[in-house]
Amino acid sequence: MSKQIVQDFINALREFPEYDEVADILQSDIVYLAKQVARITGEIHEIHIFLFQYAASKPHISVNLDKFKIGQDKASPGSILEDAYGGTSENDNINFPFQAEVVKIVRYCYFHTYQIDELVHFLNCVLSKKTDPERMSRYKSLYWFIYLTIDFFKYDKKSACTKGFDYFENQMKVLFSHIINGTLISPDDPLGKNDFKGGKWNDSLFAFLQSEIEITGEKDRKKFVRSLIRKFNMDEKSQSIRYLTNKHRKCIFEQVQKFMCTD
Repeated sequence: MSKQIVQDFINALREFPEYDEVADILQSDIVYLAKQVARITGEIHEIHIFLFQYAASKPHISVNLDKFKIGQDKASPGSILEDAYGGTSENDNINFPFQAEVVKIVRYCYFHTYQIDELVHFLNCVLSKKTDPERMSRYKSLYWFIYLTIDFFKYDKKSACTKGFDYFENQMKVLFSHIINGTLISPDDPLGKNDFKGGKWNDSLFAFLQSEIEITGEKDRKKFVRSLIRKFNMDEKSQSIRYLTNKHRKCIFEQVQKFMCTD
């Protein structure tokens, strides 16, 4: 009976590609988990919380393109990330760097920020096979923000490692403003003399968010980038569960700082 409860939960998770890793972890440990579940005397949602938190405490397997696809525009994320990191988006074979570090940050800054009542609602959506687009939007925005934060440390390491979270937040707002206004890379200056900070950010993920817009001129892509930046909620104007919060952004900053500022 307890093993079937675990299996039913795994099957429900597999309805959503974003949670394949969670399902894989539970499946690999199903014998152990069935024994643990048999000892839980509470309601079924308490079992589901236990299973989800167990999976969230384990390392995830990989970073894949599905985790970056937000909204209706499925093409823009692949194009941007393919150009930024290499590989091909056609077969979900993008060469994402820092995968081990990124999945640890997701586990720490996303799964462990859930309040119990929010987690129960989330699990109910999974079990009823109804996706929760608002929470999924926040989850996927987290991956984008983590990789942008890593690049922030990569290209502004000295200041990022020493000046703290307020400096980081202010500079991220500046970078996002330049991306939206099309001024991070000057489209009319092939020599790059007018690029922001002398082209300091031209090889970063920030630049690829803008360059894809400039190169293709596709309105949908520009709409995707604007929507993505809005989901980062840098001004904290929205309390929507589809957006990141200051708590998420600060957690990401602190976790990236730990592995980028070690030398």
